[in-house]
Amino acid sequence: MTSSSFPKHNINPAEKGKDWCLQFAKAAYHSYETSVGRKMFMGKARVYDEIKQYMYGRQDTRRYHKAVGVDEETNTTYANIDNRVLAIVSKQRRTALGLLQKSLYNIVATTIDTQARNEVDEYYAQVKAKLLLKRALEEQAPELANHPSLMLDAKDPQDLEELEMQAEYGFKHQMAIEAEDAVNLSFAWNDIARCRDMVFEKLFDEGVAVYKDWLDKNGKPKFRVCDNRNIVCNYCNYADFSDLLYIGEVVEKPFHAFTEDAGNAFTEAEYERIYESAKATFGNVNMPAYQQNGYDKCKVQVLELQWYSVDDYFFESRVTAAGNLIYVPVKYSDRKYNSRNYDYRPVTMVYKAKWIVGTDFIYDFGKMPNPKRNPNKTGIAKLDYHIEVINFDRMECKGIGEDLMTIADQIHLAWLKWQNIQNSLIPYMIEIDLDALENVALGAGGEKLTAKEVLDMAFQNGILITRRQGISERNINYQAVNFIQTNYGEAVAEAWNNLVRVIGMVNEIIGLNELTDSSTPNPKILTNPAMMAVEGTKNALYNIVAAEKRLLLKVANAMVKRMQQAVKKGKVEGYLPALGEGTMKFIQLSPDLDLHEFGIFLEDKLTDEKRQLFVQEVFNYKSQGLIDPTDAILVENEPNLKRAAQMLAYRIDKRKKQMQKEAMQQQQMNGQIQIQSAQAAEQFKQETLQLEYQLKAELLKMEIDGKLMLKQLEVEGKVSVTDKEQTTKERIKDKELGLPPAPQQQIQIEPVTEDEEM
Repeated sequence: MTSSSFPKHNINPAEKGKDWCLQFAKAAYHSYETSVGRKMFMGKARVYDEIKQYMYGRQDTRRYHKAVGVDEETNTTYANIDNRVLAIVSKQRRTALGLLQKSLYNIVATTIDTQARNEVDEYYAQVKAKLLLKRALEEQAPELANHPSLMLDAKDPQDLEELEMQAEYGFKHQMAIEAEDAVNLSFAWNDIARCRDMVFEKLFDEGVAVYKDWLDKNGKPKFRVCDNRNIVCNYCNYADFSDLLYIGEVVEKPFHAFTEDAGNAFTEAEYERIYESAKATFGNVNMPAYQQNGYDKCKVQVLELQWYSVDDYFFESRVTAAGNLIYVPVKYSDRKYNSRNYDYRPVTMVYKAKWIVGTDFIYDFGKMPNPKRNPNKTGIAKLDYHIEVINFDRMECKGIGEDLMTIADQIHLAWLKWQNIQNSLIPYMIEIDLDALENVALGAGGEKLTAKEVLDMAFQNGILITRRQGISERNINYQAVNFIQTNYGEAVAEAWNNLVRVIGMVNEIIGLNELTDSSTPNPKILTNPAMMAVEGTKNALYNIVAAEKRLLLKVANAMVKRMQQAVKKGKVEGYLPALGEGTMKFIQLSPDLDLHEFGIFLEDKLTDEKRQLFVQEVFNYKSQGLIDPTDAILVENEPNLKRAAQMLAYRIDKRKKQMQKEAMQQQQMNGQIQIQSAQAAEQFKQETLQLEYQLKAELLKMEIDGKLMLKQLEVEGKVSVTDKEQTTKERIKDKELGLPPAPQQQIQIEPVTEDEEM
C-alpha cells in the first residue's frame, strides 16, 4: 500500500489508530499535491503569490523590457525611464476594499428549541393575564388595580397593544440575549475587524476565504483566517462545499512553538530526528541544534488535518427477566448483519491528525474530542473549517485581483511606451542653409568665420549672422536656420490617451465609477443618476459582500457552539463596549446556554447617515411633543432600524392616543367648568335678585314704617294738645271752684294700621 492511497473507513473503530491516521494524512497531502485539475488552495499557491505582488504593485518589471524593445545586455537606452510600477491597481483596490468594509452587521440570536418556546409562551401568558386582570379591576375596583401582584417591570409591555408589538418585533428570550453577547464577546477576543479585512482582501484577490475555529487549552473560543496557499481538501463539486470530506492546513511552526504544541508526543531523540529532517528544508538555515537559539530559527511544516469517517456501532436486543426489551452494545468483532436481534447504527465522526510533512511522525490524532454538534441533533458533527468562494466552477474560482493582472501589465507597458516616446522623440528638427552662413567676414583680423563658428555664436549668444544676397544682389535664400515641427506632440498625446484608456479599464473590471472612486465627480450631476452610479458599484461588488456575510454567519454559529462547550468547562466572562456609551459592560454567560438551540442571523447595522436622519426625525417628533425624552433615548439607542421604527411608531401612536384622551378629558373638564360657571352665574343672578327684592321690601317697609310713625306722631301730637287744653281748662275750673288738682292720667294710644288708615 503506497502512501498516496487512502485507508478504508468500514473497519473496526478501534483500529482507526495512529497508523490509520498517518496513512490518511499522507494520502490527503500527496493526493492534493499531485492531482491534476485542482486550481484552488495549495495547488494554486504560486498564482496566489503572483496575484498578491500585482495587487501591491511589486510585480517583476523585467518581463516588460522585451515587449518595448529593450535589450537586457544593452539596457542603457532606458537609463532615463522610470521602471517602477504605477500604483493605479493598488489604489483602486484600496478604494473597492474601503467600500466593502462599510458593510456592518448586528448579531441577532433567536431560541428555536421547544423549551425556550414554551418559556416564551408562558411569559406572554403571564403578562397577558396580568394586563387583562388589571383592566377589569380598573373598571370594577380601581383601588385594587395597583396591587403589588399586578405590577409589571419597566421592560414589560404596559398594555395589550404593546404586548402584541413586542411579541412580533421586540421580545427576546434571556438565553438569546446571552447568545448574542457570547458571539460579540468571541468576536472581541479574536479581533473580528482585522479578520474581516483579511477576508475581504482574499475574496477580492483570490476569490476564496477560509476561517478555522477551535477551543483553546483555556476553554476560550478562537478563530482565525487561513492562508489559502496552505489549504488542502478533497475535490468538491458544490460551491457551498457541502460534499467536503477532509480539509487541512499546512502550518509553518517555529521549532519552539512546535515542541510546545506536541508536548510529550515525542521523545528527545525523536525531536532531534524531526529537527534534522526540517532544518535543511522549507527555507530553514542548516545549523546544528546545539547552537544558541538553533531550534528557534528552524521551522517545521505541520499538516493539521480533519476528516469525516463513519463508525459502525452494533446493538443486540435482549429481553430482561422482567420482560423489558433493552439494547446492549456489541463488540465490532461479534457483529451480525441481517439479524433480527441486532441493530446497526452508523455514526459520522470527526477525526484529526497533525502530521509533520515529509516524515513518519504524527501527533494529536484520533477522534476529535470537541466536535461541534447541535444539542438536539447529536449525530451531526461539523468540521472546524468554513469556506466561501465566488465564481466557483469545478473546483476552480477566480477573484477580481486575478482579472486585474492583465490590465496591470497593459498599464505598465503603456507607461513605459509613453516615457520612451518622451525621451526618444524630439519636438522639432533644425534645418540649416550652409550657403547663407559661409563667407561671413567678422572674425579676428578680418578672417572669415566658418559655418560652425557662426552657429556656435547663434546658439550661445542668440546672434545669427547670415548672407542673404549674392554678388548679383539676388536673394538666394530665405532662412539660414529653420525649425521644422515634428509629430512629437501627437505621438505623446496618443501614448498618454492610451495610458488613460487602459487605466479606465481597471474601474470597468472592478465596477467603480467617477462617483464611487471619488476621483473626479461631476458637481452638476443629478441625484437620480448619482444613486444609479452608486447602486451599479454595489451590484458589481455584491458577490463579495454576500460571500463575506455568509462566512461571518458561519463563524457566528460556530462561536455559539464553542461558547456552549466553554460554559461546560467553567465560567465564561469578559467585557464588551456598552451600546451608546463610552464605557464597557461586563458579560458573564449562564451555564444554561448549553441547554438551548439558537438561530443566528445577521442584520444590517444602521449607517451613520441613516442614523443621523433617524435621529433628526426623532428630534422633530420630540419637539412636537409626540414622544418624551425617555422614549427618544430608548429609540435612538436601538441598533436595529426596523425595530427602532416600530418602537417609534408605537410610541407616537400611544402618545397621540394619550393626547387625544387628555384633550377629551380637558374638553369634558372645560364643559363642566362652563356648566358650573353658568350655574354659578345663574345662582349669583338669583341671589342678586333675591337680595334686590329683600332690599326693596326693606325699603318699602321702612317707607311704610316711616309713614306710620309720622301718622302716630301726628295723632299723638293732636291728642296731647287736646289733653293739655282739657287739663288746663279743668285746672282753671278747679282752681275757680277751690278744688284740689286732679291726678294726671296717661293715655295709651294704639298705633293705627295701614288698613285702618285706609
